[in-house]
This record gives sequence, C-alpha cells and structure tokens, in this order.
Amino acid sequence: MFRFPITLVKSIHICESWEGMVRITSLHGFPTDPEEFDRYYRSVHTPIVQRIPGVRNIRFGRVFQTVDGQPAPYYLVSDVYFDDVDALERALASPEMQEAIADVPNFATGGVTIMFCEYEDFSPIVGEPATLQRPRPGAPQPTIPPVSKH
Repeated sequence: MFRFPITLVKSIHICESWEGMVRITSLHGFPTDPEEFDRYYRSVHTPIVQRIPGVRNIRFGRVFQTVDGQPAPYYLVSDVYFDDVDALERALASPEMQEAIADVPNFATGGVTIMFCEYEDFSPIVGEPATLQRPRPGAPQPTIPPVSKH
C-alpha cells in the first residue's frame, strides 16, 4: 500500500522560521519480496533520486533491531538531504522528483511513510565523559557545544 499521494508533493509548508537544512525521511514497511526490493531500490530508484536537483546527500539502511528487542516496525529508513526549504521546494517542482515519487509504488509493496523534516548535526564531545546532572532551578545552564550544520 502506498500512502503518500503524488499530488501532495507540489508544495510543502514547514516551520517558516526554520532556516537550516532539511531532509525527506522515508520509512519503508516490510516488502513482499525483500530481495527484489533491495535490487530495485539500489539499481533503479536510487539513481533516480540521485538526479534530483539540489540533493546534498542520500543515506539509507535496513533496520536490524529495536532497542527493546521487539520486531522492527520498518524494513528500511532513507534520508534525502537538502540545503534548505527553498532547495527542497525547487526539488519538489522538478520532473526528477516527480519521477522519483511516481516510482515508489513500483517497489514499496510494504507501504511507506514519507516525512519532511528539519535536521541539525551535533559533534560528539571528545575527552573526559561528563557527569550528567539536572541543573538546579536558577542554576547557570551548561554550555552547549556549537552545532555543525552540513
């Protein structure tokens, strides 16, 4: 079942105050034929997505386990990154994006949920591990390391 109507991708409106990078996140349900899904996703769908104007990065991977040991709710998670909302809007209007969206029903036999998301990257803290404590009310707040947006 494909749950993302193609007519929805003509335009999006996300938090207008967001000025950072954005991504499209897709949560793919378990396909009827995982081997064929993997073959098609890598050899047909991904090359289509690679041609979308403004794509900064593409990342995907199969879900292999949940924290609590329950069956994974999704088979594959993918992210397609853009510099900002304007770049995503331009991409959504492109024939390449329309081709990619139209291609989804050709392989997503387990359904897919597609979301438009903000994102920020945080670098790991290197050195001595910090003791995590909740600050007392009125106490000075800890300094947060700078955010790297890429």
